[in-house]
Amino acid sequence: MNDEKRNTPRYIGPDTSKRTEMMSRAEIQGRFDKEVAALYSQRDPIWLPEFRQMFALVPELLKPHLIPDSMVL
Repeated sequence: MNDEKRNTPRYIGPDTSKRTEMMSRAEIQGRFDKEVAALYSQRDPIWLPEFRQMFALVPELLKPHLIPDSMVL
């Protein structure tokens, strides 16, 4: 989308790029609890229209490799 006013919410948390050990269950829960609710409560997330469009192309991409008149569910 080219709409400059719409921004995808981003996770802002600690830098874990150099971390090598797995996170504990409590650490994961803590990060989830601190997450901005807007990330989960968008009615029409900015990335969703593109996802729907790409997902709709799957049957078209499969069509040349399927038996004629077959159904893709």
